[in-house]
Amino acid sequence: MSLRDLKIKTNVLKRNLKDEIHYKKEVEQQEAYVEKLKSDDADEYLIRKQIEVLDESKMMLPDCKKRIAKAVEDLKALLDTQNPVFEGSEELKMAEDVLASVNYSA
Repeated sequence: MSLRDLKIKTNVLKRNLKDEIHYKKEVEQQEAYVEKLKSDDADEYLIRKQIEVLDESKMMLPDCKKRIAKAVEDLKALLDTQNPVFEGSEELKMAEDVLASVNYSA
């Protein structure tokens, strides 16, 4: 395994973390929008369609969690190889920092 592999696995984890943040924000915004539509007595069809959009966003969160757990597992497995190429590298520091920021246990 090379530094390139370490960098790729670190970036995969970072991307998945960003996706989760994006979907959480989207769910919050969509919930607020649906509530606003309901309070404004909007068209029932529009409300139903927006609830469908909200449900689709909510369905993405468990998938994100699975992908994050898999990415954490893959990155930890790569770090467990204790490849001497990694020692003291910028990529190793970045990987460790990203893992430290993750609230999931793989």
